[in-house]
Amino acid sequence: MTASEIVQPFLDQPWLDYTADEPSDYAVNVGLPGALQRSKEYPMVPGVTLDFMDDAVHPGEIQQDIVVPASGQNLFHYRDAQPEHPDDPRLIYYVHGGGFMRGNAHYCRSMGLWILRQTGLPVYSTEYRLAPDNKWPANLDDVEAAWNYLTDDLGTDPANIILMGDSAGGTLGGALGMRLKRLGRRLPGRMVFLSPALDFTLTLPAHQANAFTDPLFYGGLPKESVEVWSSFDHVMDPEMSPLRGDWTGFPPVYFAAGESEVLLSDSLESAQKAHDQGVAVTCHVFHGLWHDWVTNDYDIPESAVVGADIRRFIGLPRTGD
Repeated sequence: MTASEIVQPFLDQPWLDYTADEPSDYAVNVGLPGALQRSKEYPMVPGVTLDFMDDAVHPGEIQQDIVVPASGQNLFHYRDAQPEHPDDPRLIYYVHGGGFMRGNAHYCRSMGLWILRQTGLPVYSTEYRLAPDNKWPANLDDVEAAWNYLTDDLGTDPANIILMGDSAGGTLGGALGMRLKRLGRRLPGRMVFLSPALDFTLTLPAHQANAFTDPLFYGGLPKESVEVWSSFDHVMDPEMSPLRGDWTGFPPVYFAAGESEVLLSDSLESAQKAHDQGVAVTCHVFHGLWHDWVTNDYDIPESAVVGADIRRFIGLPRTGD
């Protein structure tokens, strides 16, 4: 099975936006070689930081470092000194990726600032305990603790929170939704997932078909990678593999996935399931793109498309859109 054959059954779905054109020259000639090189320099091992990410704070941007009282974890707040949407009460709660084994203030700041620049809304980005020293659900517990800080300590209405995560952060974002629902608590107003990992049975079509087309997961996802941060005993738990949960009652969800990434089916099948269970879904699949390309290169034109997608999805058209 090829990537296009994986997408084919979903082409008539109202929620799917499929970019069939070839990737931009910039993505092919600059982004993909860069991703290939970075996959060699930053292997998926504990503690390796992604220091190639741009985390420069621009003039007019403010960063505030917060310690969540309940957990002692770091929570970073990014905002514009002169807000673009001063009357908009919403904020974005971003959960970083990194395969559950890496990710730090540098990663949080880099993506947090990118999201701020794309939306103009304040962003809160959390650190969480990493594997292998701390296994699931320690990471989810920390993500929940930061959520509780936003809703309980700061008094933010959950409906005014846009929950966003990339890769493993998509896992934890979806898992947080499943946990909040199980606990009978209110969910965020919207959810945004960029190349999310949503099923760890490792049995979805793209897990095999794209094992050698995705530079960031070249060779696929071995069972051992799951055992590093959790256990195969839990792969059917919705708070570890959100695809396996009930999406009924979830808020509108946006998915972005690369056609060549090993996690392509995670987005497609989750989008289909959520849609079938009454959730308003938007899923954009980008032809020829690899896993989490946005975090790999903010300058790829397709990254700008994702930014525009997010703005439209949350109802924030901006000048030039």
